[in-house]
Amino acid sequence: MRRAVPLARIWVLSLGAAASLLFAAAWFVDRDPGVVAEAQALADANALVPQLEAAAESLHGELARGGAEVAALSTLVFDVGGRLVKPAPLPAAEELADTPGGGEAALPTPAASWLTEAVRFQRQQDWESTLEATRQGLATVRPNQEAATWAGLMLAQAQAEAASGDPEMAVETLVKLERATQPGVSLNGRPLRLLTRFRMAEAWEAAGQDARAKEVRGALLGLLLDGKIPMAPSRLRFYVESLREQVQPDLAPEDHEPVLQSFELAAEIQRQIERNPNQDSVLIGTRAAFLDRQGGRGQLYDLQAVNALVAERLQSMLPASGAFQLASGSSPAEGAVKSVLRLAPIFGLRRLVLVQPGVYQRPAVRRRQYLFIGASLVIAALALVGVWGARALRRRAELERLRSDFVAGISHELRTPAASIALLATNLAEGRILAEERRQQYYDALRRDAQRLQRLVADVLDVSRLERGSFKIDPHPQDAGPLITSVAEDLRPRLADAGLELQLSVDEDMPECTLDAEALERTLSNLLENARKYAAEGGVVMVRASSNEQHLVVEVEDRGPGIPSHLHERVFQVFERGEAESGLAGGAGLGLALVRESLEAHGGTVELSSGGGHDSLTRGALFRLSFPLSSE
Repeated sequence: MRRAVPLARIWVLSLGAAASLLFAAAWFVDRDPGVVAEAQALADANALVPQLEAAAESLHGELARGGAEVAALSTLVFDVGGRLVKPAPLPAAEELADTPGGGEAALPTPAASWLTEAVRFQRQQDWESTLEATRQGLATVRPNQEAATWAGLMLAQAQAEAASGDPEMAVETLVKLERATQPGVSLNGRPLRLLTRFRMAEAWEAAGQDARAKEVRGALLGLLLDGKIPMAPSRLRFYVESLREQVQPDLAPEDHEPVLQSFELAAEIQRQIERNPNQDSVLIGTRAAFLDRQGGRGQLYDLQAVNALVAERLQSMLPASGAFQLASGSSPAEGAVKSVLRLAPIFGLRRLVLVQPGVYQRPAVRRRQYLFIGASLVIAALALVGVWGARALRRRAELERLRSDFVAGISHELRTPAASIALLATNLAEGRILAEERRQQYYDALRRDAQRLQRLVADVLDVSRLERGSFKIDPHPQDAGPLITSVAEDLRPRLADAGLELQLSVDEDMPECTLDAEALERTLSNLLENARKYAAEGGVVMVRASSNEQHLVVEVEDRGPGIPSHLHERVFQVFERGEAESGLAGGAGLGLALVRESLEAHGGTVELSSGGGHDSLTRGALFRLSFPLSSE
């Protein structure tokens, strides 16, 4: 509040000075003989503006109908509802979902429970149990209400059949699933038709029938190029390129490039129309699309050719005296701007500039200089105050965003294990779990979720200590090998739930290291949790521990999308968060900040670099922790 008063006072004084200068300028202009000539120039400019705007509007309509003297790159077609038909956009995905009725919505149905069991057996590669679970689930599923559960059971059954050596039955199951669903549906965010065709090809390959696998992939490539499967154009390009190399390696990429570019163009036009439904022209890179959706048509042009045509058409309407010129928004105005034309945004900001004021008798140079110098000083003063105010507002908005993101992130992180504990405890308390082995698994899951809650609370407390400058560790001589192995093995089931395989390599007979065991455990847990959130698509996370003469080195590496080099330092700051596999910001932004603080407290270092794995489709991330062996 103490800063607000001076800032407001500066604003008042600056505006008062501006008003005084403008009053003085008005007094000088009113008494100057050149005012009459200036008024005439302004009147001529005001008379020109409506004519120029009408000509530009007429030209816009000609471009949309294809009647202008510039060649169109392609023609666009819309349906009666104003939706783009040509180029045809990719279909929108329709997500399969269960719609249980009545009071059943709060509890998992029998079919959903069998699907959970089947997925668990899949991870264990127990295909006989998987088949039994899917048969039980399909016997109890209600297709009209549990479409997603039924599709999941069919996929699990097909995978188990293929793995059990019966690829024909697996293909028959997948064909049945395809016939019962539309091509445009998705399951858990992934196109179902894409999943089934890939599973068919894998089943035939497992049976040694490569020709049939190639035939299935070829048909899938055709569906993709026909735009039958919903997905983003970037993902479509990836799958088309991958399938082309497998099915038709001799086919040049240029053969399907026009199709891919057509889908990308349609997606961009559709995106801009949805952003502003009333616009009748859109800018797409170096191209411009003019739309006549009521007439059901539009045209795509080269933007440079359009700009040249607009400049030529409007320039021809200016007076022959050459007193006025048109300037675009990007080019500097070589003269006095008399008016701004209200044209379509795609034409750019067109300004009417007086380039030869001598035609109207230029006012006295000296008085204008005084006026311009004074106005410039006022503008400079106001600009300085505006910059200060903008910085303060940006800082405040950033702090509010960080606070909001942190509250949302930590709430989500705490709610997930809490909900899991509540569900597991309810099942145990109500006696639903009868088998002793299953009860033990529930107990283990309860313990893991409780430990995760403890770690989250400890992270929040450590960040609070870090902000107060009271963060400390309690190092003791430790045998780090068993500790690292224990932490990694405890998190193995959680990583497996995210589809990640844990690969653990710990050297034997490592020397003792003076460190805080709890801090090491939470550091390693935070890195593995990051891999689970951000690198699930990589499929593998590796933990390696070794030692040299001076340091204990622990490495955590994944095969996910990696972290751009310009963010390597930023991700270690408090409350900074990345984008998780779901596309939403993940975590609370505490883990990596505490990792660095813990390493520095031990006298060690943490390094982040590219993973450099064998998977050519991802870069991955590699965190290398270095703890000194000696406490000195």
